[in-house]
Amino acid sequence: MRQTTASEASLPTAKLRRVGWIDMQALLVAMAAGAALFAGLCWLTGEIEPLASIQTDALLAILITLNLAPPLAELAYKRFDPFDAKHLFFAYFFLILTFHSFCAVTFGLVVKPGLAATMADASVLIRALSAITLGLAAFVAGCYLPLGSLIARTLPRIAARVSVNRIRIVALGGLALGGLAFYRLMASSGGIASFLANLGTWRTVGVLNGVGYLTFPITGVLPVAILLLLLYTLPGRRQRLTWRALRVIALALASLVPIFILGFRVSLVPVILFFLAAWHYVRRFIRINQMMGLGATLVVFLTLFSLVRGGQWTVGDTKAALLFRVPGLDIVERVVWRTGLGEPHHGFRPMFVESATIMVPRAIWPAKPAPTGLEFCDVFFYDFFIGRGDPIDGIKSGVSPTFIGEMLWVGGIYAVMLGALVLGVAARTAVVWRQRGRGHRLHVFVYAIFMANFAIFAEAPQLALNDFAMFSVMTLGLVLFLTIRLRWSRTTILS
Repeated sequence: MRQTTASEASLPTAKLRRVGWIDMQALLVAMAAGAALFAGLCWLTGEIEPLASIQTDALLAILITLNLAPPLAELAYKRFDPFDAKHLFFAYFFLILTFHSFCAVTFGLVVKPGLAATMADASVLIRALSAITLGLAAFVAGCYLPLGSLIARTLPRIAARVSVNRIRIVALGGLALGGLAFYRLMASSGGIASFLANLGTWRTVGVLNGVGYLTFPITGVLPVAILLLLLYTLPGRRQRLTWRALRVIALALASLVPIFILGFRVSLVPVILFFLAAWHYVRRFIRINQMMGLGATLVVFLTLFSLVRGGQWTVGDTKAALLFRVPGLDIVERVVWRTGLGEPHHGFRPMFVESATIMVPRAIWPAKPAPTGLEFCDVFFYDFFIGRGDPIDGIKSGVSPTFIGEMLWVGGIYAVMLGALVLGVAARTAVVWRQRGRGHRLHVFVYAIFMANFAIFAEAPQLALNDFAMFSVMTLGLVLFLTIRLRWSRTTILS
């Protein structure tokens, strides 16, 4: 009688586990569909105030469940990856929209007095919560529908060898371009001390003064070049760390300094994620508890950074900077209120036009339209800025639209659902495409750039779309440069 091997004995368990995960994905999609149906009914009946209390409690419960269920399910099935693009989106969405909504409704939390002062109508709250729930439900469905996997299997894989010499050229070119852009920016501002003294002005109107084109080489080109060098310098798993790898790690940390000086946290976090993803996928897996510790450290660091940058040291400001930097529910309520009064929709066309022309410097195109973020603040929060004492003709900025708020402005509730569904499908597509690369480091390189910027969609879709437009052009050019074979490039290394 033939003995059963260990591998054969594990086959039924593996099959059951696989079927179980397929069933769980179907359950998550069904849960998202049910949540969307209920939220849609609440949106349509939002004018019925007697149901407001019941609707509000139910929507909050559904929203929290929908936000936590996917990562908890993947943890239970041992499929959780802290650098999965969708989980970073879930985490940021929870912080700025789900958690803030819960605190605002349950405890009456007011982060910025006057930001949502006009929201006395209960129907506005119901519609805002309905929009947030609908958006999250569409994103969950997009993540777990098989469409993303099907798209990923049609995309080409990177199977070519990579030239060592070309990696060095990219690294040196990125360092030179980023360093030159930083020097030019500081020189035009009168030096680092002068730049820091006028940091608030730069953060609001610097992009309109003709030097905004210097930002991307510092926050994008420089760290991407170092990311590529790091990926092809780090030893693989169970290999000893080399001095060369340590020097590149030090260079990666040094590249954070100019981004820190610029004062944009939204540019600093993705770069940190670049380097952590390289370590995770090439050198050693970062576990969930380690990621949580790194995340907590990063939150504290960015909070102190925000306080030092703005000169705020009160307890209230610390609380707002730590947990409620983006009071999502207040913002969505304001958009629901203003669009309900007849504010016209922005439309998809301006979004794509801005992203398509984002790489054209304002110095070349002086009549280039103002960024969407500034227009959003001017349209929806004009009275808030005037109420706090800003000049009438001043630049209105500093309020992140959130994914839900901006999509409501773009095309209403249908834009919220469509945009969130597309984001969910894109997240799954990227993950499956990386997995098909079987450890090829250029797959990790492309995915790390996508993943690190993906969560920004939760805060500012137009900003994220602009970043993707610039990173896509740069990444495609780099991949082609690194993989196309030329006669003069003979020294190669495997991925």
